[in-house]
Amino acid sequence: MGVRTTWGLIASAALSACATATPTGTATTTPTPTATSAATPIPEDPVPTLRLPTDVHPLAESIDLQLSPVEETYPGSVDIDVKLDAPRSTLWLHGKGFDVAVASLTPEGGAPIAAKWAERHESGVASLTLASPAPAGKARIHIQFLGHFGRGQHGLYRVAEDKTDYVFTQFEAIAARQAFPCFDEPSLKIPFTVSIVAPDGTVAVANTHEVTRAQERAGWTRFGFAPTLPLPSYLVAFAVGPFDVVPASDVPPDGVRTRPLPLRAITPRGRGKDVAYALAHTGEILSLLEKYTGIEYPWDKLDIVAVPGKGGAMENAGLVTFGERGVLMDEATAPVSQRRGYAGVMAHELAHQWTGDLVTMAWWDDLWLNEAFATWLGAKIAQAWDPKTHAELGLVGRGLRAMSVDALASARAIRQPIASTNDIESAFDSITYSKGGAVLDMFERWVGVDAWQKGLHAYLEAHRLGNATADDFLQAENDASGRDVKSAFHTFLDQPGVPLVSTPGEECESSNPKRGVPLHQSRFVPLGSRVDPGAAWQIPVCVRAGDDVRCSLLTDRDAFLDFPRDRGCAPYVFPNVDGAGYYRFSLGARELQALRTRGLAKLSDREKLVYGGSLRAAWSGGTVPMKDVMLAAEPLARDPLPAIAEEPMGYVATARDWFWSDPLRTHVERYGRGLYAAAWARLGWVPRKDDDDETRLLRGSVLSFLVTTAQDPAVRAEAKTRGLAYVKDGAVHPEAVDANLAGAALVVVGEEADRATWDALRALLGKTQEEAVRGRLVRALSVARDPALAAAAREMALDPSLRDSEVLQPIYEQLDRPDTREAAWGWMKEHYDALVARVPRHHGAAQIIGTGDSFCDADHAADVEAFFTPRVQAMEGGPRALTETLEAVRLCAARRTASEASARDFFRSR
Repeated sequence: MGVRTTWGLIASAALSACATATPTGTATTTPTPTATSAATPIPEDPVPTLRLPTDVHPLAESIDLQLSPVEETYPGSVDIDVKLDAPRSTLWLHGKGFDVAVASLTPEGGAPIAAKWAERHESGVASLTLASPAPAGKARIHIQFLGHFGRGQHGLYRVAEDKTDYVFTQFEAIAARQAFPCFDEPSLKIPFTVSIVAPDGTVAVANTHEVTRAQERAGWTRFGFAPTLPLPSYLVAFAVGPFDVVPASDVPPDGVRTRPLPLRAITPRGRGKDVAYALAHTGEILSLLEKYTGIEYPWDKLDIVAVPGKGGAMENAGLVTFGERGVLMDEATAPVSQRRGYAGVMAHELAHQWTGDLVTMAWWDDLWLNEAFATWLGAKIAQAWDPKTHAELGLVGRGLRAMSVDALASARAIRQPIASTNDIESAFDSITYSKGGAVLDMFERWVGVDAWQKGLHAYLEAHRLGNATADDFLQAENDASGRDVKSAFHTFLDQPGVPLVSTPGEECESSNPKRGVPLHQSRFVPLGSRVDPGAAWQIPVCVRAGDDVRCSLLTDRDAFLDFPRDRGCAPYVFPNVDGAGYYRFSLGARELQALRTRGLAKLSDREKLVYGGSLRAAWSGGTVPMKDVMLAAEPLARDPLPAIAEEPMGYVATARDWFWSDPLRTHVERYGRGLYAAAWARLGWVPRKDDDDETRLLRGSVLSFLVTTAQDPAVRAEAKTRGLAYVKDGAVHPEAVDANLAGAALVVVGEEADRATWDALRALLGKTQEEAVRGRLVRALSVARDPALAAAAREMALDPSLRDSEVLQPIYEQLDRPDTREAAWGWMKEHYDALVARVPRHHGAAQIIGTGDSFCDADHAADVEAFFTPRVQAMEGGPRALTETLEAVRLCAARRTASEASARDFFRSR
């Protein structure tokens, strides 16, 4: 289980280890520091609170750590080669939470100068104050320290699965400084050389391939790894534990890469058998990326790592980490959503190996160059790998969902100035990922796919192993396309908001000298918002009038698209051809009716999705009453694609919530049952051999709606029977219910559970490692209707057996339900400090503050504000998350005030 060490042993081990870690270009020994005081001290700079001074340049770093998964702390040392532009008495770098035993700086060719380490700012800025000034030129920093393992998927942290401990890293955005002293900024890309001493019986892995393995001393093994290519500190990664290391066949050369590429999976002990599906297809996705970019995969190997309790994934160069659900599955029993999740997340993270790792943004304001690119390119590659994933349709859907945030008065720009570390954390949101990806998709279609691909290739080649800015990329696209992409793109990049393109329809009367479609652009404004609608963009717009399509770059507030005069009026107008534009559209009442009755059946899948999104916008903007929106959305319920067929479900769920304590609720539920009765009759419980993935997904989606929102008694009874069979006798029986339906079936079991059933589900959760099954069980436990069991579910959130990614699930499930909402909100406030200590640090603040947007009234908005305001400054990204949450609650209240009467009339009549 490892050896517990005293500080004396730590210092001795670190001193003996540091001689083996040798950055190039400096001496290989570490002499005893001496103090030379002949020179006059140089005045110290003000403490840098965000970016470090630019006159000290890191060149390379060696990291030597002793990591035991069962310890609370670890000893380590770093040697950092630097170049000083001028003499210095103080050097600034990053480090947080270290007990430093020795620090020195050795000028090239000179004697070591003793240094004093001090943490100077809460963000992790530290100083090395030298006993005497160091001259300009090259030097080496040496630091020996004791580090403390982090928590919550943050920094260098420990995690357990099945009573076994592991060590992993998660350094994005600025957590490398909590693992080892470094220069923790994205523009400071340098080679890193990692050496790890780990307990015998464990394995260490890192970004690069292992070059040495030797017995360090009794009970400990040293693992040495090849130097990396230049990386920013947030992409450095390593892990230690009793892993299953599962080799796969090398990824063969593909015409772009001429060398075979080693591929492995790293999983918790005993889980290696579950990674076969991911290993079988990862090389295929990687080769598609190489062919699209025209640049070979840059790193010397590819390890995919399954991390217990992790949410999402992380694109560490050569050592990509995933939540277990993303890569561990049985292909025969995994639900469609899990297999698609693998494709989407793998394509996203591997896209980062080029857009983010090979070429890194120069500063966090251009995070979109990483994340928007991986969102857009990942969808393109997943679609090419398997068109049945409908990944590009998913990209459109993500863009539509981002619009709800982008419509807020508090929305930020894609390229938002970074004024604090809170702004860095806030940049990891749907604006960067989803809006950014949708805007890239829009401009690719405007420029043309071939020219866009050419521009991307040129950009990546020009900045490989370096850093880049927005204008570096946009200039490459200008050069490749011969168009002014840069000016138009900046209108979306540098200002917040969703464009609204309005048209009353086609002007086509024979007496009119012009025939075509007038357009007007403004900023979309939700009902109750303070947003100024006067913003303008340069929008690539394509409009269809019947069978005719016209496209233009809408640069003015008003424009007119000419259409042929040698025909009659078009049967309908659709203002966003192929759903390619990141904008909402508004039609006159007559034109909306014509589109629904004459055009809807002719729209593509992407266009139907955008049609649904613009209906939501019309409702939230207060321009169309809920009754008319419902009528316009009803036909979508019959669509075979779940992404489209689900659109009316949200309105029904909203109405049920509004009328929870009103007799009208039974009308809402009955309407929901009728809306999807034909679909359920067609789909049924038992999958057919010829079912495609969309049918399997739709079956699960409709079932979930019928048993939760629509409360169909017959369907719920069958769901409960099948759900109980799924968890019979304290074990999971996958054959009892299709994997795509198991979650919905268990919800009914959980809602109607008595104490014995609830306890049996809880015991089964304790024995289950597979995250997909755990998610179903946690949800079932969380939705219990019995007040005592609901209270037990809330307490479960603080149970150490729940993984980091599961902690908030019971609270969110109960906040989503009117009957448990108040109790869950009160419990969250009472146990706030304990919850903060449990949730992942990266995005955790936004998730906790986001509990507040479960409400839709002014009184609760005031309560949310009063509770979180004194606490947000201590939460990474907290201030923006609170502002957005409060605005969302107040806009919801305004929408309800305006819409409730129309909703009441509609559901009474139905």
